[in-house]
Amino acid sequence: MGFVSNSDHHKSREAITKDVIEQLTRRNKETPEQIIYFGDGEWDYKTCKNLGIEFIGIDIENDGKLSELGAKNVFRDYTKSELIMNELKRKTA
Repeated sequence: MGFVSNSDHHKSREAITKDVIEQLTRRNKETPEQIIYFGDGEWDYKTCKNLGIEFIGIDIENDGKLSELGAKNVFRDYTKSELIMNELKRKTA
């Protein structure tokens, strides 16, 4: 079962993200201990930063914008799966 939340329901990306977390919490009947968000856009990073969510950036354009904004963990794409998995393990340790 997926979650439905979009700009038809909420005005900001933060509200959309909060709504998805609330749906997840209701479905699982508990608050997630940790959320790690993968994103490729400036709004993804800013939303995560504002909500205190762990962020892993994917710099598909290879323009360095996410790093310039302050993202600490940025990968070019998903092909370095071992590096990404190591980062996930580090964040969840």
